Amino acid sequence: MESEEGRVFVAREWIDGEPLRRLIEKGIAVSPACAVHIVLGVLAALEEAHAPRRGPDPTLRGTSQGSLAARRQRATVPGMIVVTNRMSVAEAHRIDFEDRFRKRAHLVDRAPGFIRNEVHRPKPVKFDHETGRFVEDPSSPGFYEVKTWWRSMADFEAWTRSPEFAEAHANRPPKEMFTGPSKLEVHEVFLSTDDDKETAPGESP
Repeated sequence: MESEEGRVFVAREWIDGEPLRRLIEKGIAVSPACAVHIVLGVLAALEEAHAPRRGPDPTLRGTSQGSLAARRQRATVPGMIVVTNRMSVAEAHRIDFEDRFRKRAHLVDRAPGFIRNEVHRPKPVKFDHETGRFVEDPSSPGFYEVKTWWRSMADFEAWTRSPEFAEAHANRPPKEMFTGPSKLEVHEVFLSTDDDKETAPGESP
């Protein structure tokens, strides 16, 4: 990227997860959808790197054309779903629960139609009207949420019937890890901010 003063700099986006090189070294295959996203992101970055030099675009300050192109590939696909498993984890088992996901075998990552996985740690808060701020709420236990994004409901259902699904769920956690039953929810993505970013600032939709 280039500043208004003509100084070249690099902008990086830091996210949780393992580097692609480390996954390759471990022999872990990525899903076809993930591979396509990676290739398109690389191609977009190469295209930007070899494009004719031009003046900075003030509407894209803090971003890059390459990252914008990569975001376009994550735009909403008709039929895309998010599967959420809400679980109430006992306080004494939270470290073990999180370690299970950190050390997972990544079998779902290879499933056709799989897009991504996120595990959300509960952070119970409530709004304090006296101070006008959010404060911790110890009275609320909160729930962990395990979310997976899929290209379609059919892809998710195919995963649940696969041998890899059975293998991924073979090592079940102890019952005392949870304080109650889990709840599975499925939502269809009909709108996303990624859709708004499909068109670069200054471009016609």
